[in-house]
Amino acid sequence: MLRCDKQIVASYWERRRCWGRLFPVFEAVAVSRGDGPASAMPLGRKRMVMIGRLGWGLTPMAIAAAVAAVARADVVIPQFVDEAAARGVFYQLPPTWTGYAGYGIVLADLDSDDDLDLAAVGASSGLVGVFENDGTGSFLDRTAVTGIPPISAISNLSAVDWDADGDLDLLITRLQQPPKLFRNDGGFAFVDVTAASGITTPAITKGVSWGDLDGDGWVDLYVGHYRLVNGPASQWTNQLWHNNGNGTFTDIAASLGVNVNAATLAPVFFDADDDGDLDLYLSNDRGMAPGFKPNHFYRNDGGVLVEIGQQNGTGLPLFSMGVAIGDLDGNGLTDIYCTNTPNSTPPLYGASPLWLQGSAGQYQLAQSAWGVEATFDHCGWSCLFLDANHDRRLDLFVHLEQVPDTLFLGRDEPPMLAAIAEAGFADSAGLSGYCTVMGDVDDDGDLDLVSNRFGGNLQLFINTTIEQHGESGSANWARFKVVGEGHDRHGFGTIVRVTVQATTMMRHVLAGADGYLGQNGFDAHFGLGDAATMDSIEVRWPNSGSVRLLTGYGANTRWTLYPPARLGDFDGDGVVTQVDLSTLSAECGGPVVPGLEMLDMNGDGMLDGGDFALIVGILGGSAGDFDDDGDVDGEDLGQLLGAWNEPCSPFDLTGDGGVDGDDLGALLGNWSF
Repeated sequence: MLRCDKQIVASYWERRRCWGRLFPVFEAVAVSRGDGPASAMPLGRKRMVMIGRLGWGLTPMAIAAAVAAVARADVVIPQFVDEAAARGVFYQLPPTWTGYAGYGIVLADLDSDDDLDLAAVGASSGLVGVFENDGTGSFLDRTAVTGIPPISAISNLSAVDWDADGDLDLLITRLQQPPKLFRNDGGFAFVDVTAASGITTPAITKGVSWGDLDGDGWVDLYVGHYRLVNGPASQWTNQLWHNNGNGTFTDIAASLGVNVNAATLAPVFFDADDDGDLDLYLSNDRGMAPGFKPNHFYRNDGGVLVEIGQQNGTGLPLFSMGVAIGDLDGNGLTDIYCTNTPNSTPPLYGASPLWLQGSAGQYQLAQSAWGVEATFDHCGWSCLFLDANHDRRLDLFVHLEQVPDTLFLGRDEPPMLAAIAEAGFADSAGLSGYCTVMGDVDDDGDLDLVSNRFGGNLQLFINTTIEQHGESGSANWARFKVVGEGHDRHGFGTIVRVTVQATTMMRHVLAGADGYLGQNGFDAHFGLGDAATMDSIEVRWPNSGSVRLLTGYGANTRWTLYPPARLGDFDGDGVVTQVDLSTLSAECGGPVVPGLEMLDMNGDGMLDGGDFALIVGILGGSAGDFDDDGDVDGEDLGQLLGAWNEPCSPFDLTGDGGVDGDDLGALLGNWSF
């Protein structure tokens, strides 16, 4: 007979039967790691036995609370500290709601110095606040030198290099007014180019998303317009602006069938099905109201956008606000989370939906199982997937109105763990807030957050994960700057996968609308836990089919990922020459380091003879022109003979590890006559 007294029985299944008989609430979570089914909650056996002893005779509620405490002990809760004022960020929003559903924030490298600057809108003055990052996460106010005048009816902004001149330009959206486009001329100076751009339609514009939809190398723009019931249709029909490559744009939404009349708050371009082209998801407000639309999912089928939201399960009607994109459950497929408002309308009844992608592109609702329904009697707005504590699991940040923001922390199995005060967000309550963006502001390796709220200054939440856990080696990380193809310098739509210790993680490179309003930093960020080296890095660029596989790259580094067409070109002049080979020679024999990633031709993490051989293959007829004068002649011959038998030499034309007769033959074969 099974004994259910103060003795702790040895068998897991006996414990489960005992606790299940006496404490139904506890039974639901009384599963220990390694004993139960794969879907069981991963609580350690020793802790479970301890709770069993301490909890004997306690109420189910008390035991459930004890289990929750154990769950917290099993998760590292990151600490965020608001340091906006201390770091020079002063940008005040008015105390009352003067703009429809909030204002945007941008984290972007506006001065091309490889750190994240900050721009924000919404001040009563109408000024766009622009702040220069000094490289350490402290900021200098550059608002007065931008040349951007006060702008009325302002709503949102984004920063993208749409003219492909090497720096990020600004798009500023407005309410029932045409947007404004400002070209970046360097030094935080911007010039209004709105009239020439062709983007002149007045509308209530909220979220925007950028990406090269048609594969012509230029980034296009999708604009979501909020719907007024009594307003003209032209002001609430979404637009897709095709980038013509000459500073002008043409609205092609109607021709592609994406000129939907909906209250779209957050559109997002991303490669949902990993087929190499950009799909489009629309987060639409008031989806269940007459005349409004549910959320839409457009699959890109060879340049034709097909709406399949009803078919794949994501086209539900709700008060959909922000949208987060990421692989939450780690199955290699992209999941979707949207924030909602508390309401009693079916089918969600106010829950914020989490759609997990499964086989054949179908999505299943999983917000209850994962504990992220977030029905807190107040609206949810911005939402972001990130690895805040570097444990290799995605977390979920939800920006809430009036009540504190919440960070849901990923665990080995659902549900996620909600952290508010412990994570530093208790002071985010009491004021209406809408937008939060993320990026590594202080360049220490973890992701920081910037939020806005009415009646207050911007909040700059610095993540202290590295400060608290970096020296222990348990909070390693990697960041990746993706170099795009063609005129898309940032590779929007690129998918990066990192594998460490049999765990594969995935990130999308996105521009705008991942969240709600504003724009996150472009880098793909990964928490690596205790892994000092990544087993593999897979990069898949959109449209071209270009893929690279890298191995042996170290942790705690910001790496640049180059597409195949840029490999070997160290000086970035568009041509692989003897100069580039000479640079490889100087670094030959060691691991790749930041700044030399384009010379790791075979992606093995080392700069060696294998890379020499591949660069020589690109050089072709110029191989042997060591002085880069356009001819292979006696001067080049003399240099080769002077380096005879030297290893890792720029005169090793065959890449076999030394200068010898094979290299002499290669030089003579390219002799200029």
